[in-house]
Amino acid sequence: MNKKINTQGSKPITPGHYLANGARVVLCAAAILTAGVWSASAQRSDSRAAEVFKTATFNAYIGADLTPVIALDPAKEGDNYFPELVATTTEVYKKVVQSDPPRRMAGIAREIAATRPHVVAVQELYNIAVAPAEGTTPGVFVETYNYLDLLKTALGAEGLHYTVASVSQEAVATVPMIYPGAQTLGFGQIVDHDAILVRNDVPSLAWGNPQSGHYEYNLSLNGITLTRGWCSVDLKVGNSPMRFVCTHLEEETVPQIQALQANEMLLLLATTSLPTIVAGDLNADSLNRNGSPVYGIFAKAGFKDAWLKNYARNPAGGLTWGHDAELSDPSQGFSWRIDHVLYRGGDFNPTAARTLDFSLGSVPPLWPSDHAGLAVQFILNEGNGRSGAPQHR
Repeated sequence: MNKKINTQGSKPITPGHYLANGARVVLCAAAILTAGVWSASAQRSDSRAAEVFKTATFNAYIGADLTPVIALDPAKEGDNYFPELVATTTEVYKKVVQSDPPRRMAGIAREIAATRPHVVAVQELYNIAVAPAEGTTPGVFVETYNYLDLLKTALGAEGLHYTVASVSQEAVATVPMIYPGAQTLGFGQIVDHDAILVRNDVPSLAWGNPQSGHYEYNLSLNGITLTRGWCSVDLKVGNSPMRFVCTHLEEETVPQIQALQANEMLLLLATTSLPTIVAGDLNADSLNRNGSPVYGIFAKAGFKDAWLKNYARNPAGGLTWGHDAELSDPSQGFSWRIDHVLYRGGDFNPTAARTLDFSLGSVPPLWPSDHAGLAVQFILNEGNGRSGAPQHR
């Protein structure tokens, strides 16, 4: 993308602006499992060499439902608001710890190792930190989890070589809680990120022009603005250039905000003539099972669905969301397909698609995330690319 959006200029939108009858806000997302044919090589029908390009998208998931914290309304709680906020935040933090982020990021690394994509889009990569209170304000924050660092370490342990090519910092929230290991007041802080990881051991793959930004319209609830955004890089795979975008749109409970964000993305993409892939958690079911209009918005703009191209006879399949918040209930199945790899322009030919939902064992967390990952293999038309010069290997 050629345009950056300044988060300072973002326009928060309250639930009252769009939501009636107290529609709920669910902050965490989804998962699923399907099989696909996964080929390591390809040959064009005219017998010229074809370029194989593999990509994947994962939602790393914070590990707990944040809704109880954000749903607390100071106006309704009155004098009980602060003690309720402290108690609720403390309980949510305990659930995040119980979700075992290092083990879960290692699980995502194993899913990545199973398909070895050239480029990976990852959403909900959190930094989590705690600080003791100094009066009524936080002292020095100490980081307890850095999901991106945990994922990079786990990828290295799998023998994989990825560079963090682009990162978008999104929502930031600081709330009071009981300081871990003590019975004194402290504060917790979460910082959300999306990231694009690019393999650095593929000679035919180059990247450059990393960009990131925030959407202008975001949901604001009880004083917390849930900033959403995107990050992108320009790629050259053999002789085929493209723009690759990772994004995480707002949830289906606020479809109007989703639509505003999707249309903003399309306006940004209108500034490039490069073939484009958009990968990420769009919170938009392909069959409108969650009421989101976003899948249709991208389709109307000319984007095609890599998963559907491979499973046209099973449009209801490929589900990617539905594990319970604690990742502990094997009886709860997936219900929506909201994680997508969409493509437009160029000579993309998606020849395989696969959902990834590896088991972590019999003790919770049972899975790496409440989402499944989605991996896609494309065959690119070598030698038909436009000029463009990504620099980094």
